Amino acid sequence: MRKLTRAPASAGPDGAPFKPQPYFDDPYLELTRLLWEAASLEHTLMAAYLFALFSIKDRYAKVRGDLSEYSYLKHRLGGLPEETPHSDHSMLDVTLEEMLHLSYANQFLCELGAAPNFAWHPYPQAGEVYPFPITLSPLTRKVAGQYMWVEADACALSLDADCKHTPEQIRFIVEARRFLHIDDSSPLHVGSVYNLIIEYTDKVAANPPAFLPREFPWGEWTTRLETLKDQGEIAHFAFFKSLYTGEAFGADARIWDNPRSEYYPALDLEVGTAFTGFEETIRNPDARELAWLADLHYWILLTLLDKAYRSLDMKLRYKAIDSMTQALWPLGLHLAKVYKVGVPFDPLGPPYAIGRDGILSEQIIRRLVLEAKACAESLGRRGLLPPDFSLKVYEVLLSGL
Repeated sequence: MRKLTRAPASAGPDGAPFKPQPYFDDPYLELTRLLWEAASLEHTLMAAYLFALFSIKDRYAKVRGDLSEYSYLKHRLGGLPEETPHSDHSMLDVTLEEMLHLSYANQFLCELGAAPNFAWHPYPQAGEVYPFPITLSPLTRKVAGQYMWVEADACALSLDADCKHTPEQIRFIVEARRFLHIDDSSPLHVGSVYNLIIEYTDKVAANPPAFLPREFPWGEWTTRLETLKDQGEIAHFAFFKSLYTGEAFGADARIWDNPRSEYYPALDLEVGTAFTGFEETIRNPDARELAWLADLHYWILLTLLDKAYRSLDMKLRYKAIDSMTQALWPLGLHLAKVYKVGVPFDPLGPPYAIGRDGILSEQIIRRLVLEAKACAESLGRRGLLPPDFSLKVYEVLLSGL
């Protein structure tokens, strides 16, 4: 496939902020294109955030977060009754909300009659939304700062006089922009994509295609999109700012100065692939095999989600959560702590619609689960599985297929 090189972003006329231009004249086609773009973006960030999350040391387990049934209840759309965009977040909270954003971008696509999208932007990726490559990387101050920029609203890190920042805020913005090599021509943020999606949702609602239901819930989707945007621009921005400044770790930015210090927030994880025969193949053979099992569960999760949205069978979403909570989560922590290796998040391929139709997809996903089961049993016989990894996860997954 021919790889295109994106031209550098630039400011608009009279210094106006850069704004991505539409590709389609048809508002429906442009809305679906933007939602596919948003889904790729959310998937890219979800995997990058998970990789960084697994690198956070046990000393800062509260910053990293931990899975529970409450986690998924809290991060359904709208959260618990007491949840607000200002509530304290852990890295896991932020990552779960990225999963939610990916979920709703795909649900909206499918309700619009379009196909879901579970392909991420290839790493490293820079585009209209981020002015630097987003990579799989352990957490560092630079990584925290880049994620802070990606999640910021139009004013949070802007020096525009209309933003009316205090002198203290201006000093922080100047330092952060210098540290991240940001200039006035840099692209916008995640919120800018959702602003465009909301804009085009209104346009399509005003003149919807005849193949959509008359009672299509346009207003409900606009409200959901506003909520997703607020989660990023308020809660996620505040969390990454606290990582960048060191405040999340009970310190200041100097905590990032010495990677060899016991107080340094994160482990330095190897970034590689679980596929064999590449220069980037994970070096330790036991770690590579565990990473392969992590990849299998990552693919099971995505194929289940793709099947769920294409068939509008939401119970399969809960099976995807089982693959995450009972397998991918303990494997990611174990790889980081024992082997200093990150989950590779290797792509299975461009699509995750693994079968020609719904029935065949279920049969092929079943084979993928059995493949993971055999891999896990082999690792278990050699004493290589994480202590908290239960082979019962495969009964749970197969019972839904």
